Amino acid sequence: MSTIYYFMDKNNNYVILNAEHVKSTSTSNAKLIIKDSDFLEKYYSQTEPIEFVCGIDPNYEKKEITYYNNRIDLPIITNNINTVLSIKSTNDYFNSNSNNDVSICTVADEMLKIARPIQYPLNGFEKMNEIETKELVARLFINIRHQHSSDKNPTLTENLEEFKRLMDHYILPYCKENNFETNFTLSECKVSTIKQDVYYTNCIPSEESDKTTICNYIPYTNAISIFSFMIIGISLVSGLVSFVLMLKYRKSKVLSAFGMDFSIILLFATFILTISVFFWLGEGSTAKCKLRIWFQIIGLTNIVGTILLKEERISSIFIGRDVRKIFAPKMKDVYIKLGILNLIQITLLILWSMNIFEEKSSFSKDVEYYPNLGYKNIEYCDIFSSNFVAVMFLFIFCMIIYTLLISIKIRNIPKEFNESKFII
Repeated sequence: MSTIYYFMDKNNNYVILNAEHVKSTSTSNAKLIIKDSDFLEKYYSQTEPIEFVCGIDPNYEKKEITYYNNRIDLPIITNNINTVLSIKSTNDYFNSNSNNDVSICTVADEMLKIARPIQYPLNGFEKMNEIETKELVARLFINIRHQHSSDKNPTLTENLEEFKRLMDHYILPYCKENNFETNFTLSECKVSTIKQDVYYTNCIPSEESDKTTICNYIPYTNAISIFSFMIIGISLVSGLVSFVLMLKYRKSKVLSAFGMDFSIILLFATFILTISVFFWLGEGSTAKCKLRIWFQIIGLTNIVGTILLKEERISSIFIGRDVRKIFAPKMKDVYIKLGILNLIQITLLILWSMNIFEEKSSFSKDVEYYPNLGYKNIEYCDIFSSNFVAVMFLFIFCMIIYTLLISIKIRNIPKEFNESKFII
């Protein structure tokens, strides 16, 4: 027989679906055949009917459902995760002792025989019994007619709000009950703990339920952010002081040996890399994700590239163990090579920023399941899944490997190199 089933989704909206109930026989359990195409497409990504039989536990692979407390637990697929959806029928199969099909899933007891239509789809009849036992409606009218307490005469709104709180307390199921799908809201991110309070809207939290959850970002006023800003500030100030000292003592032997131009490039590349830390803090956004990679790539490219070109210059002057001067590349050539390295990386950065050949955004919003919480919306910079970003970091890695190979080569330069009067 065709039956109308209903449930409440995560937004507390009623959802209706059509399904066919096949009675149990002496040789087989009862069956539930879902033919509702909209429901099938949303929860199973298909439109063909699905036939479920009664089993011990809800299992999508085995196509099994369970029945208890006057509700059916139906296995569904949400975000590629097997979960359970509790549905109820508008027809009461168990409202009569003379009903021949008293067991939709081979479960028959006295509770089913005395069961009556349920007014609330979230839980079993025991919740309605609690409301009647506590006489909540009668208590509401008493509070409206008579004074509520000795020191305060509440308004109608306050009485209704109290009635609502009591109804929620006695009607709502516990969040961990029978794989119930929770719906909740989150508070603002707390600066000190980097956590958000969880407020459940369709269930009562149990001892196992998470009361807080980690924020998706680190607030600017958090101790970690403040410490990071201090480090960035100290690094920038010390870098500027170093720059002034380098200009003042640019003719010193040490700076002349390393090279004034190399020192300045290396210093400013370090500045760029240090500034990238700023974009790891605070609420995430697409612009922050892109700027984070821009500063990292340009900073690392110039740091590694400067060291690479410096070692390449040394190796071109001294070869093997014989100290002999050969053609030394001019700084103009070094600038050209460093410019080419930056041009390659900047081209890749522009293509990545414009989403060329890649439609996926660098700033992603997704839903992640937490066992003691439920499905939570998360936001994060999904930058390392990009092929362009992978190529850029691979390019830097290859530069590092090449630098190490040159370092091994120039290590064999004899001691005379340290006493050489050649200025590199």
